[in-house]
Amino acid sequence: MIWTTMALRKRLSVAVTYPAWMLALVLGVALLLGGLAVSGTRRTSADLLDRITDQATERMRQAVLSTLAGPRRIGEMNASSIAIGALDVSTFAALKKLVPQFLIQLRSFPGVSAILVCNERRDTMWVERLEDGRAKVALYEQGAETECYEWMLDAQGRIVGSTPIGSYPYEPKSRPWYITASSAEGGRGWSPLYLWATTADIPVVGCGRSILVLDDNEQGHSAVVDVGFTVEALSRQLQDIGISPNGDVFIIDNNGYLVAIGDGSTLAAKAGKMIPAIHSGNRIIAEAALSITDPDQGYDDVRGFHHASFTLDSGESYQVNSEKVGVSWGPDWTLVTVIPESDLLSGVRVVQDRLIYTGLAVLAIAGFAGLFLARSIANPILELRKTADRIIAGDLDAKFIPRGGREFAELSLDLESLTTAMQERLEMRAALSVAMEVQQHLLPGETPDLDGFDVAALSIFSDETGGDYYDFPSDAESISKESGGTTLVAIGDVTGHGIGAALIMASARSALRTRLSGGGNIGEVLTDVNRILVGDVPNGRFMTLLMMRIDRDGSGYCWGSAGHDPPIQYDPTTDEFMEPDGGGVPLGIIQSETYHEYRSEFGGPGSILFAATDGVWETASPGKELYGKMRLRELLKRHAAESAEAIAKHIVKELNDYRQSERPLDDVTLVVLKRL
Repeated sequence: MIWTTMALRKRLSVAVTYPAWMLALVLGVALLLGGLAVSGTRRTSADLLDRITDQATERMRQAVLSTLAGPRRIGEMNASSIAIGALDVSTFAALKKLVPQFLIQLRSFPGVSAILVCNERRDTMWVERLEDGRAKVALYEQGAETECYEWMLDAQGRIVGSTPIGSYPYEPKSRPWYITASSAEGGRGWSPLYLWATTADIPVVGCGRSILVLDDNEQGHSAVVDVGFTVEALSRQLQDIGISPNGDVFIIDNNGYLVAIGDGSTLAAKAGKMIPAIHSGNRIIAEAALSITDPDQGYDDVRGFHHASFTLDSGESYQVNSEKVGVSWGPDWTLVTVIPESDLLSGVRVVQDRLIYTGLAVLAIAGFAGLFLARSIANPILELRKTADRIIAGDLDAKFIPRGGREFAELSLDLESLTTAMQERLEMRAALSVAMEVQQHLLPGETPDLDGFDVAALSIFSDETGGDYYDFPSDAESISKESGGTTLVAIGDVTGHGIGAALIMASARSALRTRLSGGGNIGEVLTDVNRILVGDVPNGRFMTLLMMRIDRDGSGYCWGSAGHDPPIQYDPTTDEFMEPDGGGVPLGIIQSETYHEYRSEFGGPGSILFAATDGVWETASPGKELYGKMRLRELLKRHAAESAEAIAKHIVKELNDYRQSERPLDDVTLVVLKRL
């Protein structure tokens, strides 16, 4: 039956289906509402009340799940980062470095009140949002002190002042978040409501998502992560849920305590103490809590909602609807909606008197209007469809002719512009594809086989084409050696990226290779190449270039720089880094600039010589913090025992993880030489 209806709809024009569906819809609505108005039975009214309260409770459930998703998302993200080593929590000092990052996370999720991490030593740090919008950090160092100290934070997550705002005795293992993470199945759970540790005069009540992060052997834990919120914060979010003019919502935990209340005048926690729902100062909330806990009251409907009711001394009756959070990862909470019957039935009573009389009139008018509207819509659509079919068939010269109302005329013009842009984009993509293929052939196809050295190099463009460059060219000196092969390394960076930078890079490569055939030291080569590029490079554009000539015996190297960062040298035998000084301005700026050659010595076996473009150390995290050379040096030191290719791959992976994207915003080029 369903397939027959769908096939029939495909064969019929919108000129027929539009009015038919409109008539059917209006008729169905008129019959449904008319039946409700005529019948007026208690059974129908009760079912209507149930459905309205079900919808209200479900809206609250979706809002609460959205709120709970924040702590869960942050907790899983931080736990995963700790597990893979992206977040270092091994020491108290490492925890303090995470304060600015946690403050950024806190600001990104308004419903989250605090983010905490406790390492294996039980050093503990958490960042907490205060009621006035400011933030503070609490720090506890296991063994050094028995007190936890709190400091205020500035907007950048830095500690304000040299004196803490207060302290108190603290033991992580006795805190509910620690107990929950240690005892919950799978090391993940929601802590019960509890008093948060604080220096404030009025204690804060809240709960959170606690996660136990296991070590590599899964024999013990390396950290506990907790992301929480206060009952006041959750209550404020419930206030934004529109239920009815006089209705209310609240949440209770499995022990009957209030978690949050949508009534801004009623507290879920008072003076730091949790309040049982049945003892709430709000009479309506207390009666609603009693009605859903009384086994002799209420019933469960087929949709899983529990219904109950009560009547106050004033005679006003209230419908109570409750539902569990209902997700495996959520806390054991019950969501409760309380709506007076007068709110639920006020609109129904007014509509019943008018519905039958207006229904038939609307049905007739809708039929004529639908027929006219369908035809006015169908004709322009059919014309647009014919033109679209021609374009799909490959006729990109087909034109969309404006017809119908203003919107159809504008749509025709937009589709025409889209077709033109499609043609231009296809032509541009074809040109870029050729440019990318040409530029890839300009880069070395493989690294040179240099005796006594392990060499690796790579270049990653941020667009189809880029302005980074590296090469292993030969010059007159290296060609004349009996051993043959190149001992030169060149690496450069043109300002900007894209096809303009690629053209400048190709011009510089040609000028450099041509000049190298004439001999001379590196300073002389750079001086002559600069004079050529000054006339070729447009104003505002320039290129940095680093050249190195490696001694075949591995004793040292000569180098020169035109505005490019000098190479970084690491000797693992002495555990020392060296970055030599020297160099001139970038190429293409000052025609009279004279460049010089410098000499540096190599370290012992295993020494690493590293050169790169600024796309490496200027890679930015989502928080706009640069990767920097210090992190690069730590990586080189960590992987110094591995091959040059492995080191290069480690650098690319860490940059991708740091920016949280495999596509860089700037070209990335690097060369690694390791002495064997």
